[in-house]
Amino acid sequence: MEKDSFHFGCMMLFLTIVASHSLASTRPRCHEDERSALLEFKATIFTRGSPCFYADPDKPPKIESWNATTGETQSDCCSWAGVECDKVSGHVIGLDLSCGRLSGEIDSNTSIFRLHRLRSLNLASNDFDYQIPSAIGNLGSLRDLNLSSFGLMGHIPNSFSNLTQLVHLDLSTLGLTGTTAPLENLTLLTHLDLRGLDQFGGEIPSSFGRLAQLEHLNLAINSLTGEVPSFLGNLVHLKYLSPAGNMLTGRIPPSLGNLVQLTSLDLSLNQLTGRIPPSLGNLVQLTSLDLSSNQLTAEIPSSIGNLAQLTYLDLGYNQLVGDISLSSQNLMELGFLTLRSNQLSGEIPSLLGRLTQLISVDLSYNRFHGTIPSTIFQLRNLLTLYLNSNNLSGTRKLDTISEAENLRELALSSNKLSLIVETNITHRFSGLGLGSCNLNGFPEFLKGQDGLSELDLSYNNISGQVPEWFMKVSTGNLRHLNL
Repeated sequence: MEKDSFHFGCMMLFLTIVASHSLASTRPRCHEDERSALLEFKATIFTRGSPCFYADPDKPPKIESWNATTGETQSDCCSWAGVECDKVSGHVIGLDLSCGRLSGEIDSNTSIFRLHRLRSLNLASNDFDYQIPSAIGNLGSLRDLNLSSFGLMGHIPNSFSNLTQLVHLDLSTLGLTGTTAPLENLTLLTHLDLRGLDQFGGEIPSSFGRLAQLEHLNLAINSLTGEVPSFLGNLVHLKYLSPAGNMLTGRIPPSLGNLVQLTSLDLSLNQLTGRIPPSLGNLVQLTSLDLSSNQLTAEIPSSIGNLAQLTYLDLGYNQLVGDISLSSQNLMELGFLTLRSNQLSGEIPSLLGRLTQLISVDLSYNRFHGTIPSTIFQLRNLLTLYLNSNNLSGTRKLDTISEAENLRELALSSNKLSLIVETNITHRFSGLGLGSCNLNGFPEFLKGQDGLSELDLSYNNISGQVPEWFMKVSTGNLRHLNL
C-alpha cells in the first residue's frame, strides 16, 4: 500500500513538471508589431539623462536590455526589462520605464502610442521635451498612467477624456497650465495626483466633485485660490486629501467631517481662517492631520480627542487660543505633536505623559504657564521636546529627564525657569536650549556632549572665564552656539 502511494506521488510530480514545461513552451511570445514599436521608441530617444536620486547610478537603464537580435530570449519583448505581456494573448499590456534616464522629444508620432492594449504606462522621472501628446488618447485601455516628473509642459490634452478606464493618474510636478476639464469623464479614478504643477491655478474645479470613486486626491503645492469647496465632503471614499501649499482662503468646510474613511488630511500652508470645525472629530480613521501655517482662530475643539488613531498632529503656526487638556487626552497612538507658534495658554497637562507613543512634542512659542509636568520626562520614546518661549516657571533638576532615555533635543529657553544641573546626566544631546534658565556656570555635563550641533546658554547668570574644556566642545560639531 505504501509502495503504491509512493509511485502515485512520483507520477503526479512527473506530470506536473511535464505540464509546466509544456505551458512554458507554448506561452505566446510578443507580437511583432508591438516589438517593432518598442524598438522604434528605443531608437528615437536618448539614455543620457541624469539618474533619479533614489536609483542605483551604476545600474543601466531598462531600455538598454531591449535587443533587436533574433536570439531565443532577446527577440521576445515580453522578456525585456520594464515590459509586461498578457500571459494568454502575449500582447504588451504594461510598460514601466520610470527613472530610466530617458530624454528627447515625445510627440503624437511616438511609437509607444501604437500599443493600444496598454493597461499601465509609467514614464515618471525622465527628462522628455515637448507637451503631453494628444495621441495618448489612443490608449483607451489604460488603467494606470504615471507621467510625474516627466519634464513636459503645456496643457492636459482634450484626448485625455478618452481614457475612461483610468483608475490611477499621476501628473505631479509637471509644467502644466490651463484647465483640467479633460479629466471630467474619468469617473473610475480612485487616485489623482496633481501635486506641484508649475502654473495650476484658479479654484479647485467643481468637476472634481463628480469623481465619486476617488480615494486619493493630491493638489498640493500649486497656485490654487478660493475656498476649500464643500463638495469635497461628497467624495466619501477619500482616504487621502491634500490641497496643502496653495493660496486657499475662507473657512474649513464642516462637510469634510463626512469623509469618515480619511486616513490623512493636509490643509497646511494656506490662508484659511476661522475655527477648526468640530465635525473633524468624526474622522476616526485619521492617522495624520496637518492644519499648520494658516490663520485659524478660536480653541482646538475637544472633538479632536476622538481621533484615537492619530499618529501625527500639526496645528502649528496659527492663532489658536485656549488650553489643550480636553483635545489631547485620548490620542494614545500619537507620535508627533506640534502646536508651535499659537496663542495657547493654561498649564501643560500632565495627561501628556499618558501618550506613551510620543516621539516629538513641540509646544514652543505659546503662552503656557505653570511648571513642566514631570510625566513628560517619563516618555521613554521621546526624541525631541520643545517648550521654549512660553511663560513656564518653577525650579527643576535637569537629571529628572533620565527616564526619557532616548531624548536627543531639549529646548527650554526663554521661559522663567530655574534649572539645577547635575553632573550625572548621561544623555547624548544633538540640540540643547537652556537660555534664561538661571544658570550660574557652564554645565559640566557638557564635557561629554561631543555630538551637540546646537547649544543655547544665553540670558543666564554665567560669569568668569570660559573653561578650557568648553572650548573643545564648541569646536566640535556645533553649528549654532548662543552665549
